[in-house]
Amino acid sequence: MNQREIDAVMAQYREPAIMLHRPYPPGNYVELPSHLGGLPALPPGIEWPRTGRGLPLHFLAQLDCADLPPTDGVLPDHGMLFFFARIDEEMSWGQGDPRDDCRVIFAPVAGDSPAPAPDDLPAIQSGGSDYQRDFLLPGEPPFTVYPRWPIVSQPIDSWPDHAAVPGFMKKDLTGYQDAVMRARAAETVRVTGLPMATGTEPHWAKVSFTAEAGMYLTLPRRQKEPFPQVWVMVDRIARFRANWARNTLERELKNPPGRASHLDAEQLRNVQDVAEKWIKVAAACGLDEKPEEDERQLFEEWLTTQAGGKFGSIYPGIGEAIKAGMISAIQYAAGSAKTSALVPPAYFHELEDLHLPTWMEKSFRSDTWRSWRVSSKHHQMLGNARSTQQARPVERDDVLLLQLISDYGVNFMFCDVGEMEFWINKDDLAARRFDNVSATTCGG
Repeated sequence: MNQREIDAVMAQYREPAIMLHRPYPPGNYVELPSHLGGLPALPPGIEWPRTGRGLPLHFLAQLDCADLPPTDGVLPDHGMLFFFARIDEEMSWGQGDPRDDCRVIFAPVAGDSPAPAPDDLPAIQSGGSDYQRDFLLPGEPPFTVYPRWPIVSQPIDSWPDHAAVPGFMKKDLTGYQDAVMRARAAETVRVTGLPMATGTEPHWAKVSFTAEAGMYLTLPRRQKEPFPQVWVMVDRIARFRANWARNTLERELKNPPGRASHLDAEQLRNVQDVAEKWIKVAAACGLDEKPEEDERQLFEEWLTTQAGGKFGSIYPGIGEAIKAGMISAIQYAAGSAKTSALVPPAYFHELEDLHLPTWMEKSFRSDTWRSWRVSSKHHQMLGNARSTQQARPVERDDVLLLQLISDYGVNFMFCDVGEMEFWINKDDLAARRFDNVSATTCGG
């Protein structure tokens, strides 16, 4: 296709849509009523939805319709939409009653406070999530609630993937998909004002070596107050470190007798014990409180001594623990105005690249030739949404009520870095009947 033909197809199938964007840094947006994860503000009289077998569904998002851009009556202009789904390990949907896969609840007004999660809410991804593996200690309750992150909505233009265009198998759409991806990225940058991700890593959380100092650890940049500024940083770093020490010790103990090991079992046990003590201290003090000066110094000393020194031997993984712990602490801050205010702006800046919605990716055109192309991903309502595998045809009788993408910022993982879509019949949407919504998942 030449550019004129590409432009004509894009113009023909362009549809208005709504981008649901996670503002970064979360800052003053923390208290917005629309958010991903957290707990739903269900009004009195509306119970947490369950499957036919009685299992509670997982809460994914709530959207204040009054904050959505005007849609000429397509969506309600007031009230709250709540989205739930069954997030187990397989996510095999469509085998029975759609209400066992997902549920959408519309309420004219929201409740005054978040509804507590049911005691029998199953573990997300059947306990196989990265968060559960990296941050939960043995014996702790499973990960059942996603981190809370505010979202803002903006009107955007949207275009279908080439596979959604009628008769695409018989048409020459060469160049069309790349043009659509560029247009989507341009819309994302225009609406958010955010730059493109560059793949940069935080300058801190690295172990380096000099002849004079030996191994040394670079801690997060110091501000007016020394690191760590809030107890959740201590908690998350210590959790990751405790799990690393325990898992490493288990592997070392499985080594055949006589096999040399560069890691000392006693040192690993000490790392695990001290890390778990820090976790208890953080819980007792409150994760959104500030540590005292002496407590900060003790925690810094504990981290830096694990960098090894000239003759140290337990520095592996300490930089990773700081990076992963700080990422999780930023997640926590997105749901807590108090914590967000305590996190230095420089820390948000260091981790910004992980939260940017546009980036460059390799495009494989053949076995021998590859190029780079711009890409973008965002949560969306209405319109034509990006699909990693099975784009739904543009000529259809239902409406994309909501698409959620795999999003590391809130620990969303759908299939293999894919997406989840809620679909509603046009007549049901016009009548404001949300009890027949169906959902699909698609892997990357």
